[in-house]
Amino acid sequence: MSDTETNLATARAYLKALEEARPRDAAQYFAADVVQIEHPNRLKPKGDRRSIAAMQADGQKGLSILRSQTYEIQSAVAGEDRVALEVLWTGVLNVPLGELKPGDAMTCFSGIFLDFKDGKITGQRNFDCFPPF
Repeated sequence: MSDTETNLATARAYLKALEEARPRDAAQYFAADVVQIEHPNRLKPKGDRRSIAAMQADGQKGLSILRSQTYEIQSAVAGEDRVALEVLWTGVLNVPLGELKPGDAMTCFSGIFLDFKDGKITGQRNFDCFPPF
């Protein structure tokens, strides 16, 4: 398998671990110095920049906010050290949010860009678009 194919498989496995509510397992796909940048969006108007520890903490917090989540990859493009994903994320809420109540689903259209080195994710950039809720 080429580096490109391996990185794409890693990206898919990473999203699957998040989908299956295993944020600690998702960490195995990261380099120790990974940085995630979440560009400004409705939930994070100022955006965010997270280390692996902060990503894990937020993943654990998300488990109490969401009953479930899915990452449906709409398209994927991979090069030697980068994977670009167009993803439809759906989360079923445990808590009220805006006009949504527990049990309702919210969606997000995401552009997720992953950088790789030696088979590990070294950087993640998210562009998340949430429809009104």
